[in-house]
Amino acid sequence: MTGKLMKYEFKSIARLMGILWIALPVCALLLGLTDNRTYNIDNAFFDDILSLVTLILYISVFVAMIAVTTVVIVMRFYKGLMRQEGYLMHTLPVKTWQLITAKGIVSTCVVLISGLISVLSILLLNSLDGLRSLVDVFQSLFATFHEYPDSILSFIELIFFILTGIISGIYHIFVSLAIGHLAKKHRILFSLLSYIGISIVCSVISTKLFALLQPWMTKTSAYTIQIPVANIFANVFEMLQAACLISILFSIIEILIFHFATEYILRKHLNLE
Repeated sequence: MTGKLMKYEFKSIARLMGILWIALPVCALLLGLTDNRTYNIDNAFFDDILSLVTLILYISVFVAMIAVTTVVIVMRFYKGLMRQEGYLMHTLPVKTWQLITAKGIVSTCVVLISGLISVLSILLLNSLDGLRSLVDVFQSLFATFHEYPDSILSFIELIFFILTGIISGIYHIFVSLAIGHLAKKHRILFSLLSYIGISIVCSVISTKLFALLQPWMTKTSAYTIQIPVANIFANVFEMLQAACLISILFSIIEILIFHFATEYILRKHLNLE
């Protein structure tokens, strides 16, 4: 049933995001072709206007995709579980945690897709040469993996760092909306205040945690990768590995706390608008 929820959720979001996901690479390619074509002095004014228009169009679509991605995640959760649509969702034969998990997974996928398309659009600014550069990057990456197999662990750690950071941010939004929903009036305002308050608390705790673990970070790391670089760079690399691992663990704890808090509020204190 969770899979069906995810399928329904993704289809609903894809209807809104699909146009932007297609438009951004197209705008980037147009801008890349415009800037990389042969400059004609006879049509200088027209060329400058065309470049400016395509640049403005690309930036507008880029900003719109970031804004719409955030708004869609917020509104799909808020309207889907806390307003009129919630009457239907909460009568389905699924538990509350499944509803939250389905929206969390789909929201994570949407953020990842938007992020990948953003990177692709930046590469396309250099026309098709950007895609060739991407192929070169992957070839270099696989060559590094082949020469230094332990570096695969660093890459996996980086992937987990990104994923847990995204999921934590999404659940941060969910729990803020749930806490704001406890208010009798001005629920959106209280949700915003909750988001800010939780951000401050998490920031203070993470700062204290890193300060507490700094001596350990300077002496050890989760694992050691033998790469022939100067000792100072090796030490910095190991510290970054340790910091990344701590950030992953901290994000996982945040995800668990945010998820269970959201699930408890929706299960025990739900008051649909």
